[in-house]
Parts: sequence; C-alpha cells; structure tokens
Amino acid sequence: MGNLMELRRRMIMAMNDIPDYLQLPSAYERIPYVTANGNQVIRTITYVPVLGDEFHMRFKGAGGTPFSAGVGTYQIVLIGGFSDTGWYCRFFSSATYEIYAGYSANNWYDVDISSTGTLTTNGKTFSCPPEAELDGTATDLFLCERRNWSAQYNGSISEFWIKNNNKFKVYLIPCMRKSD
Repeated sequence: MGNLMELRRRMIMAMNDIPDYLQLPSAYERIPYVTANGNQVIRTITYVPVLGDEFHMRFKGAGGTPFSAGVGTYQIVLIGGFSDTGWYCRFFSSATYEIYAGYSANNWYDVDISSTGTLTTNGKTFSCPPEAELDGTATDLFLCERRNWSAQYNGSISEFWIKNNNKFKVYLIPCMRKSD
C-alpha cells in the first residue's frame, strides 16, 4: 500500500474552465516537473471522471501507473512501461488494452486520451473504447498510483489536464513553495 505523502514539489489544481495564463498563488513558483519515487500519490480530491472527459499528460519514468480512478468493473487506468515494454490502458472499461511499442523510462511521453478512448502517444495510437461510467466504486482520480494500491509510479509529471466539451475541468501545474 502506498504512503500518502505530501510532496514538497507538487501539482496545484485549479478547476472550471481554466485559462491558459493561469497564475499560481504568490507563495508558489512553477517548476518544470514533479517527481514521485513510488511511495507518493496526488489525489484530485473533488474530481471524479465522467464519460466525455479527455485527458492529457506529459511524463517519463520507470513504469507504473501515472493515473487511475475507480476500483470496480469499469476503471480508468494508464500504465506506461507495462511489462517494461509498452502501454496498458482501461478507459471507462472492464477490458484492458495493451500495446507493446518501444516504451523507454528515459523518454518524455505526451499521452492524450480522447473522449472516445483513443490513446495517442508519440506517434502511436490504440483504442480502448469506453463501456460505461465508473461503477459504484468510483473514486476521485489518483496520479502516481493505481487506485487499488498496486503498480506505484516512479517518475516525473510535467503536464496534466482534463477537458470536457473543450472546457478545462482540471489543470495541474508543477510547483513548489517559495519557502522550500
């Protein structure tokens, strides 16, 4: 089970149609990325994914789960470096979809998942069509940890946002307190 540790370098979340010029609170400064070592998790706390959401993440790392929500039949799970070689995805789905295509822990990857479940990353595309909303065990979104406390993530995240109908729902900014 992962430890819920607050990262000194963290992601600050803003919600509801975020403008691109979003400013951080004055006590914080933007940094290039946050890094988890496999024992940390970032929870979005109030955001539970719904059908129609689109996801974007830029990350690199040694494998594990960059983001996950839900623990029942229908889940959202993205694992980079699955079996050290490829990608594993569930998108509002009970089925898992895998692609083995040159994943490297040392590369930055831009991953986009459309509202229809098409995952695109660095020139590769595969589809994980959604089946239903998250079921009765729906949870808020976790970053750097699979929601069932397996496949912890060891790596860095530099961008993360979620849109629905072309409006931002979640926009995370890597930052740290100036006092740190």
